[in-house]
Amino acid sequence: MRKQLLAALTALCVLLGCAVIFTGCGKGSGGGESAKPSSSSQQSSSKQSASSGSGKADTGSKQGDLTVYYLDVGQGDSELIFLPDGTTILIDCGEIDFIQTITKALKDYGVKKIDILIATHPHSDHIGCMATVVRNFYIGEVYMPRIADNMTPTLVCYEKLLEAIDKKNIPLHTGKAGIVAYDKNGVKLEFFGPKRSYYEWMNDYSIVAKLTYGDTAFLFMG
Repeated sequence: MRKQLLAALTALCVLLGCAVIFTGCGKGSGGGESAKPSSSSQQSSSKQSASSGSGKADTGSKQGDLTVYYLDVGQGDSELIFLPDGTTILIDCGEIDFIQTITKALKDYGVKKIDILIATHPHSDHIGCMATVVRNFYIGEVYMPRIADNMTPTLVCYEKLLEAIDKKNIPLHTGKAGIVAYDKNGVKLEFFGPKRSYYEWMNDYSIVAKLTYGDTAFLFMG
């Protein structure tokens, strides 16, 4: 009888132990929160603020705020930036498959114009749908890196982008280290790359941009 009771208690302990283990695994299997709208802000002594997040907003930015939205375009990247004075910046835009995502985001955030458009480098996951953006929105100026002649892309999206820029007679600037694309009212957008005129890999030509507002800074690696 004692042996049977001991065996039953042992089995119960094993079951309880397994339950604890499985509960722990299940609790951590989520890997983090789902894609919910999020934002963070930082106030400096002069009441400057900056926020970053993703999701839907009625307007791009409140007056006096610098806002950065990270748009989900899969493998590539895309950042939509609103400066305190209303200047709008778009960095990259993903593959052509994401044109509806980009267009919807721009409309949802109330974008009427893109003052500064940055194509960090000519890979399709960064500029795939940019020609369509250029055709459908007012663009103030465009920054792109200068690629060595023997590495000039033959991508259709790259050729269409250049055609769209030329057709609308939009100012096209070479993006490289040392360029200051914007510097007003305590906000500065400057480029730290590319630093050379020739690289073996296309990714190394990427425009690396730093955006500074008071004590807050964002680094966009391209």
